[in-house]
Amino acid sequence: MVRIKSVFLALATALMFRPAFAQELPPSLDDGFLNFLSGDWNGASRYEGKPVYDRATIGWGLNHQFLIFREVIPRTGPPQFEIHGYMTYDRGAQKYRSYWFDVSGAVYQFEGQRHGEQLRWEGMTALGKSLCTYTRETPDRFRISLQVLGKDGNWQKLPDVVRERRTASIHDNE
Repeated sequence: MVRIKSVFLALATALMFRPAFAQELPPSLDDGFLNFLSGDWNGASRYEGKPVYDRATIGWGLNHQFLIFREVIPRTGPPQFEIHGYMTYDRGAQKYRSYWFDVSGAVYQFEGQRHGEQLRWEGMTALGKSLCTYTRETPDRFRISLQVLGKDGNWQKLPDVVRERRTASIHDNE
């Protein structure tokens, strides 16, 4: 009986997603700025006046339609902070979109536009309405700037995160 239910469930699932499989897939997303972000990165910032370091791995997935982020801020004790993100370009809306999920269970959505060597995002975070800018500084370095709209109606700038492309080293396993 369990086997019959399993087969029925598998068949129902396949039929439900059949229209999606039958459609022609869109061409791979080839975006110069998103291609630049793909790679392994070390990040540095400040929190409460103290330096904070993280590692991010960014790579293409889902038929080269989404840039997938995994960022970890190592800590000496639990919980370790981790955030995952999906970034893409919505061809129909002609906007960049990103979706972020962190260890607290929070989900954030941003929409953005490209302006030369910058990708500017707007969305809501736990801190409120936020503006986030990714700026390519060199072929191996970019900066993330974040501003949050305060209760007084003024934008408050948070410390920037500077990311540098990581190359293989003996320290990568630490």
